[in-house]
Amino acid sequence: MTAPWHITITPVPGSEECHIETSDGQEFTVRGLALFADGGEGHLFSFFWGSPALAAAGFIRSFVEVLQRSDLFAVAFYKRVLHGLVMATGGKDRQTISAEDLLRKWDAQEKYDAVQVPEKKFN
Repeated sequence: MTAPWHITITPVPGSEECHIETSDGQEFTVRGLALFADGGEGHLFSFFWGSPALAAAGFIRSFVEVLQRSDLFAVAFYKRVLHGLVMATGGKDRQTISAEDLLRKWDAQEKYDAVQVPEKKFN
């Protein structure tokens, strides 16, 4: 049996950086971090820090790398993520859309939302 392993994540206030240190002495500085875990009812954990774009890029780069090195656990994880996203967004009941069209739709929605003027309330 191996010894327990742990990581320490220290967000740097006022910046997008997080310092990560592992129990085996490795150190990393990242500017986009997303961490998720589901331990059942009442034990859902989500943590975000820094740049969403960099956190997403790390997720995607990890996905590509594990496919290239055939990490069976990680491949199973990403398959479940993709399946879960499809099911959570309507699954087979919705109209099929290409990845390019979906990205264009999301970009257009972001631009539309950015230029909206908040509704003023008058007394």
